[in-house]
Amino acid sequence: MKSYGGFEANAQNIRILTSLEKKSNTYEGLNLTRAVLDGQLKYKTGFSPDKRKFVYDDDLKLVAWASDEARASVSELKPDAKSFDCEIMDWADEVAYAVHDLEDSIHARYIDSAILRDNDYRVQTSIDEVQAKFAQSGVSVEAVFDGFRNALREHDPSLRPLGVPGSYGQRKADRKQLTSFLIHRYISAVDRAERGDLVDAPVSNRYWYRLVIPPEIEIEVDLINKIIMKFAIKSPQVQTLEEKGKHIIQSIFEKLMTGENAHNLLPDDWKEFLYLASSEQEKARVVSDYISGMTDDYAQKTYAKLFLPNYGSIYDIFQRRRLAHDDNQSWELDDGLEQPHICQRVRFHGLCWSLLHSLQTPTIADLAIPNERPVRCCLIPHTGKSA
Repeated sequence: MKSYGGFEANAQNIRILTSLEKKSNTYEGLNLTRAVLDGQLKYKTGFSPDKRKFVYDDDLKLVAWASDEARASVSELKPDAKSFDCEIMDWADEVAYAVHDLEDSIHARYIDSAILRDNDYRVQTSIDEVQAKFAQSGVSVEAVFDGFRNALREHDPSLRPLGVPGSYGQRKADRKQLTSFLIHRYISAVDRAERGDLVDAPVSNRYWYRLVIPPEIEIEVDLINKIIMKFAIKSPQVQTLEEKGKHIIQSIFEKLMTGENAHNLLPDDWKEFLYLASSEQEKARVVSDYISGMTDDYAQKTYAKLFLPNYGSIYDIFQRRRLAHDDNQSWELDDGLEQPHICQRVRFHGLCWSLLHSLQTPTIADLAIPNERPVRCCLIPHTGKSA
């Protein structure tokens, strides 16, 4: 997508919230307030080929609408500054990914306290990279690593012998205890501070505060991510799956962009979007939107239908339509696959709520610009049930 305006996950989330997710014929997207949208804007600058993080150029006016007036409440604010609620979301997201990826890596036996030896080049490379990144902090990454390894050793499932009655359940409990310990450690360590230089009669207080993360905590989370990358994500098994995923996505994209009668391969609603595209860049964005909304299963089956000769037949299509007709169901059938745009469960809802509670901070609804439509639902207390 570099030739067509780029693709970035957070930018795509904004596009989903403001355009792709259809809830009414009277407005686009979810019709969210400035405060809610600003809470999702991790990045506020447009695309360029040398940048990895950005918003789509088509959404820059939306960025200005959502944040400019609120940003004016603090003088000399940096261009990339986030609202306080966005900083909470971003840190909760970072913690959720790091800790749960660590739990998955332990469960898959890519990582344990014995593997993380001082003389393993992957450990030392991770330490050196993080030390270079946080060179100005004055914190010893070696000491942070020792503390993390000690915490891992206290809850290390690999130290329990296999084959003993109850050992599998105990191993699972060890992983969950480590996860709970680390999440509590990283969430409870943060604080808030005023940015200073507030203007008189501000329009909004969304930028009054900033999240303060102790450097040793930020270093530890970054170190966990580096270790997971080197021990798990870069393993041959995971890399094989990643390369397969790249091939599937690239093949579907090229087919829908350049294939003869490619628009006929799309569902009716996406076919209409493609018909309305007035340029190659708009066409590529429609195809990108369609693919990015696919689940893994949907993408693999789409690839199989397009490229594998033994997958699917005209008989299967007629059979599904006949069964639907016999059951008095709609004939407008696909393959029984869903293509969700918004995750049904967000891991860091509870973390966001914990941060707000521990900081005794107003909720996002209290930070909204006056005279805006009230925020009905923002940060939802975690109840243990799917959203």
